[in-house]
Amino acid sequence: MFKKKELKTPSAIERIGVFSTDVILAPFNGGLVEITCKQLSYAEIRSCGEFSLIETFKDKMLKEMEEKDITFEKISEYSEFQYKVLKLALINPTYDEIIETVLKTRRINKKDIDEQFDELEEKLNFLELKNGNTKEIRALKNDMARNKLLYEFILPHDFVSFVFSFALKIEETDIKKVSDDMLYESALLALKGHDNPSDHLVGTFSDFNQADIDKRAWLELYDRQNAGE
Repeated sequence: MFKKKELKTPSAIERIGVFSTDVILAPFNGGLVEITCKQLSYAEIRSCGEFSLIETFKDKMLKEMEEKDITFEKISEYSEFQYKVLKLALINPTYDEIIETVLKTRRINKKDIDEQFDELEEKLNFLELKNGNTKEIRALKNDMARNKLLYEFILPHDFVSFVFSFALKIEETDIKKVSDDMLYESALLALKGHDNPSDHLVGTFSDFNQADIDKRAWLELYDRQNAGE
């Protein structure tokens, strides 16, 4: 799974860090790099925004529909959540150190990019305050998202996916095995038992997974009960 190495911990502070971090080999543009990374707590994951690791049949159908009409803005929204997770999870090197190195390699001046983003942000705020043309606002938001993908969300996909999966314990839990029917049945049992749907799913789940299951199970129950309306 993940290759781990022992950390040398000469101080008490470093010893504390060992209990919550791992030294792992992560793929980076087809190669391997050694990083120190941690797995996030429920509170840390929630601080990154609303997100579910459960993919129901309905989710898959919506995803297929969205892929036919995908925009830079939609891609950017998902990337932003991933990068927030990476910022919290990466210890050594830090997220900022990696970004700085990649920008230098590509000879991109961060100051220039920040100025461009500020100009676009000001233009967007001006248009929204004036209740400007909706089509123009959408186009501007899409341009901003495209620029983010080009100059901000620049880490290799293999690296981002690996660290994201590690930080959220995706491969260590059973969250990807949860189906629509499992959510529905657990919600029905929770109604009878006056408890939570996650109490009725047997498996390996993190605190974040359990909260995810509870939320999605109640939504699945509501959708099925109101399907005929």
